[in-house]
Amino acid sequence: MGQGLRRKTGLIIAIVVIISISIPYVLSFRYMHRSTPPIYEKTIIRNTGNVKEANALTIAETSNYSDILDLQRFTTWNHNETWPYTWAKFIDTQVIEYYDDRFENLKGEPLGIEFHYEASVFTWDQIRVVYAHAPQGASIHDDAIQILSPNGSVLFDYTIPTWGMRFAYRNDSEYQEIIAEEINFSLPKSYVIVMTLNYDERWGPLAAFSARVYQIVIVDQDFVPCLFCVQSSEGIS
Repeated sequence: MGQGLRRKTGLIIAIVVIISISIPYVLSFRYMHRSTPPIYEKTIIRNTGNVKEANALTIAETSNYSDILDLQRFTTWNHNETWPYTWAKFIDTQVIEYYDDRFENLKGEPLGIEFHYEASVFTWDQIRVVYAHAPQGASIHDDAIQILSPNGSVLFDYTIPTWGMRFAYRNDSEYQEIIAEEINFSLPKSYVIVMTLNYDERWGPLAAFSARVYQIVIVDQDFVPCLFCVQSSEGIS
């Protein structure tokens, strides 16, 4: 067998080996993606027990966070898109409606969308709201906001994350931004609203974004908000 013929034979064998390896891989890759159905999930839950709690939640969802905390409602990336990646900085009615509309308009296009909003209202009499330092020997990241009963028992405890939460307290008729350590006040009756919003949109293995907002609003017996606590985070890949 001549040298040229041997080279041709070797090349043919190499091509056959490559094809024999590639075809199963491609078929497996395509099957894997086809066999994983897209996920489109949405929940909007408002937990209230009576008309007064529903009224307190409405106040929390319609407060003017932009003015109170000097925050933009949204930040975006890639403004040329019809639906650019969009992150909420707080939760209000317009934010909830935006992600609801986005979910309904884009459903079926990305690989998956998950939108979950939940708000719960708690009614308590005679509470004290305080900033609690981390217990001795614990991590400094275990600092918390606590709501205490008259006998000092903990009714609600929220551990403050390391990257922070913003706070605004009503002083007389105005709101002023404060730090966590300054939280220390009492109310004869209160409505505590705990709100969470999570939105995830996935277009591919390396194309996705997420928005997270956690919010606490404390409303007094006259339905005037006393304390706003807002924390947001954003993710992109």
